[in-house]
Amino acid sequence: MDKLLVIASHKESEGWIAQWASKTGIPYAIYNTRDRNSKNFVEDIGREEGVYLQYIINNYHNLPDIIIFIQANPFEHTKKFYEDIENIDELLDKGNGFYGLGKSLSIWSNGIVPDKGPVFPGLNLAEYYKKIFGGKSNCPINLECNCSGIFAVRRENIITNPIGVYKNMLQIRLDEPEKYGKPGIAIELLWKEILRKVGKLSNARYVLMANRRKSNLWKKLVDSVRRVFIR
Repeated sequence: MDKLLVIASHKESEGWIAQWASKTGIPYAIYNTRDRNSKNFVEDIGREEGVYLQYIINNYHNLPDIIIFIQANPFEHTKKFYEDIENIDELLDKGNGFYGLGKSLSIWSNGIVPDKGPVFPGLNLAEYYKKIFGGKSNCPINLECNCSGIFAVRRENIITNPIGVYKNMLQIRLDEPEKYGKPGIAIELLWKEILRKVGKLSNARYVLMANRRKSNLWKKLVDSVRRVFIR
């Protein structure tokens, strides 16, 4: 099972990456937002989510089995980074294909960050959720949020959502480019729902719609046969 470490780098030190990767054998790609002459330069759209989204969109049809999305300094978010990566297959199995590498899970009601929430108290995540899914999905009543911008995810979780979902997310950042504004925080908090649960519900919805179309076609066929025999 192939893995890839996708690293969003802005001003952080990158010295630890090559040494660690050589020991683990996990390949990595550093996407740099500050040096246009670097091998993997990407536009600085928002924060790390801009890098992640550009990677997903550009590689949607050719993703590795497991992608580990991190900032170039993940250690400010977790003290268990090395341990978690070593056990990432098991952790992804337990997490239904998604595992947050950073701060602990929060569960909020009605898509609203509570008054005592860690960031932007009162932030309406449900509003951004609808934008991401083109206004076709309602935010879950109990919203599971992983309060950090680093996580691991399986390929099948990503592609369960159509590529348009990720393009919508990127457009949200382009429309509201403030680096530390509400859109970036909203996307950071919604990653878990988008990649672990929502995608599967979204896929179920598409299946249901397809079945309804088939059912309608079947009804039309039955009606046509009845008309023939009635004559």
